[in-house]
Amino acid sequence: MTALIERQRHDAATERLRLLLAEQPHHPATPGEQAEQRHLLYDADPDATTPAFPYPARETP
Repeated sequence: MTALIERQRHDAATERLRLLLAEQPHHPATPGEQAEQRHLLYDADPDATTPAFPYPARETP
């Protein structure tokens, strides 16, 4: 019985590792997700423990 349980644990761990290492499809962020990330990076709340990043300089041609 112990051997069976150990084998099942090994198989489950192997399957989890295979899933973690598998190639994940890339899905571009939606405009809403991009806006949320910009807010989190650049518009920190007043009570945030870390300062906001400075806005990136706009490149002019």
